[in-house]
Amino acid sequence: MSSILTESARKAIAALDPQSPCGKELSKIEVDDVLAEEIERICRTATLAEITKMGFLVGRIKKTSGSEKDAIKSKLKSMGEKLVTRLEKESGQLKLPKACRDLLLDF
Repeated sequence: MSSILTESARKAIAALDPQSPCGKELSKIEVDDVLAEEIERICRTATLAEITKMGFLVGRIKKTSGSEKDAIKSKLKSMGEKLVTRLEKESGQLKLPKACRDLLLDF
């Protein structure tokens, strides 16, 4: 799961405008190292039930469109936010800049 998320993140970062707030923040850190480390932390924090549910929802995205697809994406983002919140309570803040948190949760 972490390798899939890391690859998705790299693609999203490559598509960023370097002058965007996230792009500027990312230029200040070693992106590959921080990204891999943070995604690994998130994956270790996720329970098997959360991983299973996310996998199921990701599979449904490919079969849906329109408002149903948007609802699934919203549910996945909400699950990700809860997971990151739990992670930060247990082991401290993410190293990824705050300006990039939404980018992380979008994939």
